[in-house]
Amino acid sequence: MSRRGRRGFSLIELLIAIIVLGIAVVGTGAAISSTSQLQRFSSRRAEMALLASARLEEWRARVEALDATTIANLTAPPKGSISASVSGYNEVVTSPNGTPFLLRWQVTAGPALTELVTVRVLWPATGTATDQLDLFTYLLVP
Repeated sequence: MSRRGRRGFSLIELLIAIIVLGIAVVGTGAAISSTSQLQRFSSRRAEMALLASARLEEWRARVEALDATTIANLTAPPKGSISASVSGYNEVVTSPNGTPFLLRWQVTAGPALTELVTVRVLWPATGTATDQLDLFTYLLVP
């Protein structure tokens, strides 16, 4: 039979097509997996930023409600630590989706009439964090 009379693919052509298709499927799967992992990381970082921001807002509200003597007692020596858990300056907070985070904060005297509040959010909440986020602000003390 002549070449013109044959129709369809040869076995070699079929195997090459299957290999090319397999490589494309594996590549697509890897891209989807990577994208999913980056999305989870981004979502976790957003939660950490919200938790730290909420803690800083609590400090702003606290300073606005206190008198000058109480504020002076708050900022005299540094209070709390962001590198170790100090009683009264850390807590485990669970996000709305159920992820536990460890919050640590530190209050130190800042430039004239200010205090520096630093908040560190750690994940996982065990203290040996694989991910952390630090936020800080200067608060004007009355």
